[in-house]
Amino acid sequence: MLAPLKHWARDSRISAPAYARFRSWWKNRAHVEAAQRAWRELGRPDAILEFGYAPGDDLLCTIVARELQRRRPRRIVMFSQHPQLFAHNPDITAVHPYSAELIATLHRPEIPLFSLSYAEYSAVTDAHTSPKIHIAAEMCRRAHLQGEIKLRPYLYLTPEEIKTGRRTTTPPVVMISSGLNSRHPMLNKEWPPGRFQEVAASLAPDYPIIQLGLPNDPALPGALDLRGRTTIREAAAILHQAALYVGPVGFLMHLARAVDCPSVIVYGGREKPWQSGYSGNLNLGSDMPCSPCWKWNTCDYQRACLDHISAASVIEAARARLAAPRAVVEDMATL
Repeated sequence: MLAPLKHWARDSRISAPAYARFRSWWKNRAHVEAAQRAWRELGRPDAILEFGYAPGDDLLCTIVARELQRRRPRRIVMFSQHPQLFAHNPDITAVHPYSAELIATLHRPEIPLFSLSYAEYSAVTDAHTSPKIHIAAEMCRRAHLQGEIKLRPYLYLTPEEIKTGRRTTTPPVVMISSGLNSRHPMLNKEWPPGRFQEVAASLAPDYPIIQLGLPNDPALPGALDLRGRTTIREAAAILHQAALYVGPVGFLMHLARAVDCPSVIVYGGREKPWQSGYSGNLNLGSDMPCSPCWKWNTCDYQRACLDHISAASVIEAARARLAAPRAVVEDMATL
């Protein structure tokens, strides 16, 4: 049945954009059929969640799923390119590969579809709109949630994963050195890698250092080098065992919070910790007149907000957080 349809689309005189859309759907047909089978077996979903491609954004969607379930048990489908984030998550019924065409094919008017972006991006200004509330709370607001919201993502590790996450005899400090090799690199989040190297060199005599990240990230001295060598879940298991995470705003900041790992986060001034962070961390920012700008890469001030944060201040914050109880504060918001 499908093969003649493919030939018809190729041979007919439909417009080029329409044919391109059809080809995209055709490539997704296996996913459509798998999703339809899952829906027959598990029941039609009560809600669909989607964000896009970045793992950090998708991880934040677990907050929305948890809050939806707290109010009423329901079948929730997540569209994501990162299914590892949702393994063993009791709030998510099924995960399907993210694509706008697949969502459009499967969605039905009677099933709520929540697109959970927390801000709008403008290529003209190179900036997101600056959120008025914490981004997780904004995502919950877009899912029509009201009342008290717990501002923390969730990732569920198995006992075996937790065991294999122990890479050092004593709890390590986990670090990355750069975010410029990520899917959405932003210069306005990038603290100079040389300063992360200073931090690692200072802490290495007293704490094991594990470096996560991507293969091309600058190396950190004295670190167990796991750049490009871990899955998302392996990285989460390592963070679960860690004494501290030190890094910039980004995916690993949220992943650390999901497994209750305290952190020291270099914020600079692009965004404020109250907009995207967690109060149990030590968040280092700069109160520049232009902050928060939410710009991606352009800056009229040579990124002074990041440059003003010294390696010494991050080292001091790391040692202070290491000396404090490991327990992480629970952040709440009310919609």
